[in-house]
Amino acid sequence: MRFKKLFRNSFSKPVLYIIAILRAIKVNNQVLKDSSLNTGSTLRILYKILNLDFNSVLTAESGQICYYKNTNQGTESLAINYISNEVKITPNENVTYVVLKIPEFYKLLEIEIYMMKILFFFTKNKRRKNYLNESILSLTKFYTYKFDNNKKENSKFHRRYFGSIQHFQNKSNKSFLLGFQESILLIYKKPKNNKNMSIKLTKTKEKSRLLIFYMDNFSKYTKDIVSSNPKRFPCLSSFFNSKSFLSFDNTISVSNWTFPAAVSMLSGLKFEEHLTYHPEEKCYLDLLRLMYRKKRVNDLEELFMKYPLRFRSGTNWRMKQHHGHHSIFTHSFTYPNIKIFNNSPIFADIYSVIAQTFKHLDMASDMSSLHWIDIMDTHHPVNNAVLPIASRNLKIETIQSGLNYENGAKYAKGNYKNSSRDIYLSQIAAIDSQIQRIINYSSEGIPLENHTIIFLSDHGTHIMKDDTSFSKISELHSPLLAIWKEKLDLSKELKMQTENIHPSRIFNLINNLILFEENKKIKSFSQNNISYSQIIYPNQPYEILIKFDKNNFYCFRSTSKLPKKNLKNKSKLIILLKEMMKEGEWTHISSTNIKKMNFENLPKEIINLSKCLLNSNKKN
Repeated sequence: MRFKKLFRNSFSKPVLYIIAILRAIKVNNQVLKDSSLNTGSTLRILYKILNLDFNSVLTAESGQICYYKNTNQGTESLAINYISNEVKITPNENVTYVVLKIPEFYKLLEIEIYMMKILFFFTKNKRRKNYLNESILSLTKFYTYKFDNNKKENSKFHRRYFGSIQHFQNKSNKSFLLGFQESILLIYKKPKNNKNMSIKLTKTKEKSRLLIFYMDNFSKYTKDIVSSNPKRFPCLSSFFNSKSFLSFDNTISVSNWTFPAAVSMLSGLKFEEHLTYHPEEKCYLDLLRLMYRKKRVNDLEELFMKYPLRFRSGTNWRMKQHHGHHSIFTHSFTYPNIKIFNNSPIFADIYSVIAQTFKHLDMASDMSSLHWIDIMDTHHPVNNAVLPIASRNLKIETIQSGLNYENGAKYAKGNYKNSSRDIYLSQIAAIDSQIQRIINYSSEGIPLENHTIIFLSDHGTHIMKDDTSFSKISELHSPLLAIWKEKLDLSKELKMQTENIHPSRIFNLINNLILFEENKKIKSFSQNNISYSQIIYPNQPYEILIKFDKNNFYCFRSTSKLPKKNLKNKSKLIILLKEMMKEGEWTHISSTNIKKMNFENLPKEIINLSKCLLNSNKKN
C-alpha cells in the first residue's frame, strides 16, 4: 500500500500531463467527447495509475460546469450550478448531485485545465480562443478554492457510489446540511430568483410541465394521415384533432437531414449562421461556443425560470450532450456510448427512450419541468429491428417481400413504396402507444391540464404522396411543428409572430408562450418573410429551396459539388458556397408545372433573399 501511494505521488503530475496531451490531440482531431471517455487501453491504464474513474469527465463549457458519466444506460450528464463540501437542502427542494473524493476532484479539474491550455496554445481562431479562455477560468475558479472538509460530524460516503449521479427530493418539513468527510459535492439545484431579470414572472408557483416530442421524419402530411385514423393512432390523433391544437403549417425544414436541423433548434441559429453540415462534423468546440453565447441565454431567461428542471432523453443521431445540451438542459442522456465492430454507435429505440424519460419524470416528481424527448423510430426501425407493436400491424406481403424499406432523403422513391409506407405507419402506430404511456406517467405528477405538449420534426418523409416533384419537395420539407395546450388561446400578435417560424426559433416560441401566459409583452425575434431550406451535403450539389407560397417553390441547384472532406474553416465554406451559387440552375416548381428560369427573371423577393443568404455568419 505504501509503495502504491509513493508511486502515485511521484508520477501523478507526469501522468496528468500525458492524459491531458492525449485528450487534447483527440479533441484537436475533432474526436467526440464521448469517444474521449473510451480511448483505449493506454488512457485506461493512465487513469488507473491516478486512481481515477475512466468513465468520468468533469469539464467546463464556457461558464457552465458539466459532469459526464458513462453508465449502462449510456452517457449521463449533469449541468452543475453549485460546488461545495456541503449544501443546505430545504423542504421540498429537488437536487441532483455527484460526490467525489477531494483528490479525484482536483485531478479531474487539472486534466481538463491542462487539456484546454494546450488547445488554447495551438488554436489560432480568436473566437475559439475566447471560448477556451472562458472555460479555463471557470475550472480554475474551483481549482484554486480550498474546501473545508474537517467536520467530524459528517459521515463517510460509501465508496461504491462515488462518481455516480444521485438524486434527492426533501419530502420532510425540515432543512438539513448534506456533506461527507473528505468529499466534494457537485450539485444542480433550483437557482434563486434572478433579481436582474428584466421581466418578473408571477405564475412560477403554479406547477406545470412541458413535453417536447421530437419525432424524426414526420411531416404535416403525415400528421393529416394520423388525424384521419383515430383507431390506429388513438393518442396522437386525439391531440391533432383537438380544438386546443395549433399547427404551424408554413414551417419549412432547415435542411433535408437531421444534424443541421438539430443544431439549429438547440442553438437558435439558422443553417447559414452555424454552417454545420458534414456527417463527420465533430468539432464540438465551435458548436459549444455558439450554444453558450450570452444573447441566447438572455433571450430564454423566462424559460429557465419557469422550468428550472430541464431534461433531454433519447438519441438524435449525431447530436450528443457535448454538442451543447447543457446550454439549455440540466440533465441529459445519450444512449449508449458503446462502440462495436465498425465503431458505429448503437442508437436508442423507443423502449430505451421510455426508460430514460421515466427516470427523468421520476426525478422531476411533482415539480415544474421541461422534457425534450428524441424519437428516431419514425425515421426507420432503429437498430434495424421493427418495433414489436409495429410488427403486429404489418401486412403479410410486407414481411414476405423481405421488409424492404426506403424512407429518407438519401433514398429515391423506388420499387418498395407499399412496404415502405406499411413499415413507416406501423412504426408510428407503435410510437403512438408509447407516447400515451409517457403522457399518462407524466400526468401522475402534474395534471394533464397543466401540460403544454409540443410535437416537432426536423423534416418530413417523401413516400406518402404522389410521385411529382412538387409533392416530394413539399412533403420532405414540411416538418411537423405544433402545440397542444388545454384551452389554448393565442393572441393575433403571437400568431403573426409565429406564422413563418423557423425551426431554430422553437425555444424562442416557448419563451413567448410563457410571457403570453404572464400577460407580458412577448419578445420579438427575426422572422422569415419567405420560408427556405438549404441542402448541403458532401460530394453533392449545393441546393436552395424557397417556399414562395403554398403552391410555388423556387429551387437552385449548383453545377459543381461540395468536397467529400469536411471544410473545417467556415469562412472558406462561405466563400465556396458563394462561388457555387454563381453557376447553377434555378427552377420554378408549382403544383401544376416545372419551369427552368434565369436568375434575373425570379421574383424580387427570391433575388434579394439569395443575395443576402450567406452573409449571416459574420456576427457568429
